[in-house]
Amino acid sequence: MNALERSYAQQLDLLVRAGRLATWAFEALTFRLGFDLRYTPDFLLVRPDGEVELHDTKGTKRRRGTAIAYEREDARAKIRAAAAAFPFRFCLVYLDAGVWRVEEVRP
Repeated sequence: MNALERSYAQQLDLLVRAGRLATWAFEALTFRLGFDLRYTPDFLLVRPDGEVELHDTKGTKRRRGTAIAYEREDARAKIRAAAAAFPFRFCLVYLDAGVWRVEEVRP
């Protein structure tokens, strides 16, 4: 894990202890999107109700004063393709002034 991923893992541990998250795993799944094309989200989360979410941590940049997740175009295409092909909630996660923001990615 890089520093951002370690920081998010600590946040997830707090959510588990608080009962707001059942469990989580790092790079637990890899999705095959096409021939020789794969996508591995950073985190798999299991909510207390059993719902599975896949989170990808991203750096932050500011656009017109608003924090947004920084990602390369190929990363956005992969997560959108995964969201279209698989029955899970895919999200980008980034820090905004010390607060973790979660942005759902739709196909």
